Amino acid sequence: MTEELIVKCCAPTLAGLKPGSIVCLSHSCMSVPDELEKCRRILKTKGVEVRLCEGCKGQQLIYLYRPEALDDMMAKKCNACLLRRYGYNTEDVQSAVDCLLDRIRHEEEFPHEIGLFLGYPYEDVAGYIENKGKNYVTDGLWRVYGNKDNAKKRFDSYKKCTRVYIKCYKNGFDLDRLTVQKQPSRCR
Repeated sequence: MTEELIVKCCAPTLAGLKPGSIVCLSHSCMSVPDELEKCRRILKTKGVEVRLCEGCKGQQLIYLYRPEALDDMMAKKCNACLLRRYGYNTEDVQSAVDCLLDRIRHEEEFPHEIGLFLGYPYEDVAGYIENKGKNYVTDGLWRVYGNKDNAKKRFDSYKKCTRVYIKCYKNGFDLDRLTVQKQPSRCR
């Protein structure tokens, strides 16, 4: 069940198209930790990390991410500046992920900077925060404040990737086969 859920909800991250994905679990997923450990071992060999986190209302969340991609995201000055404003250490991916999960766990409101950890463009994340979720130019997988044409192309590519991954999974491709191998790290 967990493997199928990861494929359905995280396909663009498995494919290397985005740095991270988050999955909200229902309370009926009691066997998740055992199943998740199996997925974690498979994904780690491909450069993908998996963290289980409790959300602010006791809901279980899975955050699946590619550390190298997050490192690249945090290397961009605008992203690093926004994250530091919320107390993130942008020099260390694991520290930043720990901070994010801590903010999810303890904040009243979901931390909107999570968009950067999910691969949303800076202008859309900053626009959402600045406009308190209003005045967006379009929406889809997230609210868009910047280039709506580029966003729509990304929405379409993520949706197509998910359709293809679900079809492949149903045809017998396992998580290992569906996850793109990590690329060599770039220097900062």
